[in-house]
Amino acid sequence: MAVAQQFPEVDCNWLLRGEGSMLKGEIDNAQERRIDGLLDVVATQQETIKNLQEKIKQLQNQ
Repeated sequence: MAVAQQFPEVDCNWLLRGEGSMLKGEIDNAQERRIDGLLDVVATQQETIKNLQEKIKQLQNQ
């Protein structure tokens, strides 16, 4: 607790377990990969929505 109080920028989870990033607010590689993966999913879903909207317009014009 004394270390955590003396160094509030240090992540206690990292200090106790060696997991995550050393500093609070820092993104580690695993988190960065998850974020990149989620951004890819969002981009794919946006493209799917766009294609479905175009298909709906085509069907409405028939």
